[in-house]
Amino acid sequence: MAQFREDDINPPSPGPTTEFTVAVYRNPEEHKIRLSQVAKWAKQSTTEGPAGITRRQRVRVLLGASN
Repeated sequence: MAQFREDDINPPSPGPTTEFTVAVYRNPEEHKIRLSQVAKWAKQSTTEGPAGITRRQRVRVLLGASN
């Protein structure tokens, strides 16, 4: 997300309904997810233990959100 926000080609501010297509090359599949869903999942939670906290923190960094 931080790269999208810095890129002059893309809209300046992707919104909650912005949809991204994720392609997995190992076993090719495509998934679509809305930015609001990713942001909601990335909110801090301790229910998944240390590994879950680390995953969510990594996603927040990619989103450009503060920790």
